[in-house]
Amino acid sequence: MAIHQDGVFHFDNEKEIKDSYIGNNIANNNHAHPWFLFQKIPLNSASSEQLCLIKGIGKKTARKIISYRNLHGPFVEWDELLPIDGIGKKTIVFLAESTCLEKNCD
Repeated sequence: MAIHQDGVFHFDNEKEIKDSYIGNNIANNNHAHPWFLFQKIPLNSASSEQLCLIKGIGKKTARKIISYRNLHGPFVEWDELLPIDGIGKKTIVFLAESTCLEKNCD
């Protein structure tokens, strides 16, 4: 069951996402425009759930990003993500398109 909390929809699994109103409308291109298609997520404060909305980021990689961030402090450069297992240049491209390194993404 999807729960909306702190501005984020929490889904238990991929099937729930696909079966949801948002997922169906995105898949069918029915003009659904959830916030995360337009607003970048602040990488240095993003939750695991928010990171999982990004192409190429699953639960394990999201946890690794957060653990690395907690251990080493906020990210300043995109290449600082490269030491994280599971993140390569391709994933950094997706992250740069969907997140920002500033506190507030405008």
